[in-house]
Amino acid sequence: MSIEEEVNVFMKNLIQVIKLLCKKKNLSYEELARKSKIDTDELKEILSGKSKSLQISTLLCIAQGLDVPIYEILNMAQQRARKRR
Repeated sequence: MSIEEEVNVFMKNLIQVIKLLCKKKNLSYEELARKSKIDTDELKEILSGKSKSLQISTLLCIAQGLDVPIYEILNMAQQRARKRR
């Protein structure tokens, strides 16, 4: 698998983890955006997969909005990627 393909798979897993955590915490995307202090449309673009990149600072804001350490989100996404191999 090329690096670009690995990045795409990781991004998909990262999005799924964020969605899963929203569901577990009973948070709408609008609530997460507000708690994360990021634009709702930006968050929806990220979660729809339309955004091709995600800055670490934005991911940190999302992690804070979810009240989950960023390393936990990254670890969960990595574990999902490993399961799919």
